Amino acid sequence: MMQADQNVSLTGFKQIEFALVGCLERLRGFAGELGLGEDVRMVDDAIHRLCEKHFTVVVMGEFKRGKSTFINALLGQEVLPADIEPTTATVNRVTYGPTPTVQIHFKDGECRGIGIDELAAFVTKLSDDAAARAATIREAVVCYPIELCKDHVDIVDTPGLCDDAAMTAVTLAALPTADAVIMVISALAPLSETERTFIAQHLLHSADLGSILFVVSHIDDLDTPEAADRILKLVETRINTYLLDALRRTYPEDSPEFVAAWQKIGTPRIYGLSARDYLKGRQQNDLARIERSRLRPFMSELERFLTLDRGVIALQSPINKGLTVAANISAALAPHHAQQGQDEQAFQQHCDGAEQQINTLRQQQTARISEGRTQAAAILTEAHAACLALQNELNTTTKAVLAASSKKTDFFNLNHLTASMSATKHQLAETLRGMAVPYNTRIRQQTEQALTNEAQRLNACLDAIAGAIAALTRQFADFGIPTTEGSPPVHLPAGTPTLPTITIDESIDVSFLAKSWGGSLISALSGTPTAKPLVWKPLDAFYTELTGYVNAEVERMVAHAEQEAQRLLNEAQTRVAEYRGSHRVQQATALNLLQRIDTGLQESIRQLQELAAQLRLPGA
Repeated sequence: MMQADQNVSLTGFKQIEFALVGCLERLRGFAGELGLGEDVRMVDDAIHRLCEKHFTVVVMGEFKRGKSTFINALLGQEVLPADIEPTTATVNRVTYGPTPTVQIHFKDGECRGIGIDELAAFVTKLSDDAAARAATIREAVVCYPIELCKDHVDIVDTPGLCDDAAMTAVTLAALPTADAVIMVISALAPLSETERTFIAQHLLHSADLGSILFVVSHIDDLDTPEAADRILKLVETRINTYLLDALRRTYPEDSPEFVAAWQKIGTPRIYGLSARDYLKGRQQNDLARIERSRLRPFMSELERFLTLDRGVIALQSPINKGLTVAANISAALAPHHAQQGQDEQAFQQHCDGAEQQINTLRQQQTARISEGRTQAAAILTEAHAACLALQNELNTTTKAVLAASSKKTDFFNLNHLTASMSATKHQLAETLRGMAVPYNTRIRQQTEQALTNEAQRLNACLDAIAGAIAALTRQFADFGIPTTEGSPPVHLPAGTPTLPTITIDESIDVSFLAKSWGGSLISALSGTPTAKPLVWKPLDAFYTELTGYVNAEVERMVAHAEQEAQRLLNEAQTRVAEYRGSHRVQQATALNLLQRIDTGLQESIRQLQELAAQLRLPGA
């Protein structure tokens, strides 16, 4: 870690900070446009921490390395719980306050004030009840009149790494809040393999972190001060060997990623001390023990770090975040560039396929709809058969009525003959009218049902067209085209107007059965009715009217369906053409966006590197 350049004035820091915020905001905009939500949140956090002016030092280490005891030594007395067993189960934040107080912040949002002497009951796992309570706590905030924290500095105690998975997760969750980390390791197991792995995998690659300091605890368990110095030298060697080699295996040595990771350590800052000796020396007023603890030199170094180096680190972390976000944006842009040409080709092929399907629909469904014109003949065939059946019944009945009447008629008495003819005609009309009623009903029902079936068939054709078009339209959404549903088909209404009916009245003409009531009547009655279809004028008139009506109704329905089908298909074809245009605009917009982000990204990276250079950070 480089020390702050003494030539960078307060005004210079302000200028760098102002430029850095502008650069981060630009990167945030690019990340938002590309949908990189995590990077947006990373930039937001960096800007928030820049503006908040808060500096957080997180104390980390494996369990039983003496982290809580170390923080108690900084406080000057035993405030945080410490025990021979793994103790800390929550994140404990020490911040400045004129009088000692504790606020417990629970995960459900509750905040509760407690006394310092109650802290152990909330933040430890020395009993099942305590562990269960600690699991509900987000963090404990200890306000204490400690000079180190006076200028918006927080010192955070964390549970031990490798204690159990839950405690490790709590500790890792605190890492994004850290501007600097004090890694506490034991002189009895200096920089173990698990510690080296943790530092390499988590601390060096954290975009949030600005610097790492190493505190070697338990030097009072070594035989001599010389042994303590040898241990510190061993730790430095292991840092320079193992951690540097781990970075070299991950990144090229001249890469920005390598530089950004290694600058967190730079020339390793390693401090050996005994927090336990310092606390005991204060309690017993043993100045020699306090001196042996080596804590006071560390305190002086920490104070200098929090005054001289803090400004650099506070800017270094957001610069690192900015470079990380820039790398993520660059990685996100690569597939977009590669996809541009592929998307356009695939889309045009899809449009061609859609137009071909519309043309196929036009041919198939138009043919199906046009088939409806043949339905008129089928409908009329059934009606004609019913009329012929009625005609046969009318013939038979008429012959029977005339035969019966002729037996009662005095053909040589004119008055009697006239009266008989009138009565016979009235009787015949009444009889035939009654016979026509069921045939009227039958023909009407058959015809209406046939017309209704045809309307339903034509409506089904229209629905099939609309469904196929809707399926085609939905497929365009896969290309990011905003699609709209076409208007639904206008269906043929259910039911039909009132059909014509067979009308028989007393003006009925039966001359085809007998040319006169004279002598030819008997010979006519003994003959066979003419074979000419529907020689009964009422039936012939009815069938002629029905034929005209059915033909007109079928033509109306088919014409309506043909018009609707063409409208639906034409609308679909128009939409495909519109989608082609929209996609061209979309592609042009996307290309402009990519070019704009590319240009802005390179400018942002250049600016971040220049800002790093002004701070004299490595890798500028």
